[in-house]
Amino acid sequence: MSRRQLLDSMDAIELTDWQALYTHIEPMPQGRADLRMGITVANMLTPHLKKGATVRPADFMPEFDGVPKKPKQTIEQMKAIWKQAVNAFNRPGKQK
Repeated sequence: MSRRQLLDSMDAIELTDWQALYTHIEPMPQGRADLRMGITVANMLTPHLKKGATVRPADFMPEFDGVPKKPKQTIEQMKAIWKQAVNAFNRPGKQK
């Protein structure tokens, strides 16, 4: 159904009801799911970073223009990052 057909077949009251329902069910369009996930991941990771280190939501969002923002990591760099994460979660005295 096209937008015009929708507007022709629905009165203003029904349209307002659908808009209100949509606002409560999905207040942010899925087109920004990448931003929401970037914010979530950045917030979850921040307490586990070394002092002074920072991350931004954009660090976890895909690049759609085809130009990567930084060079690819080597296998050694990935292993080092993974080792830091494992060590952070296996600290002595951490409650399970």
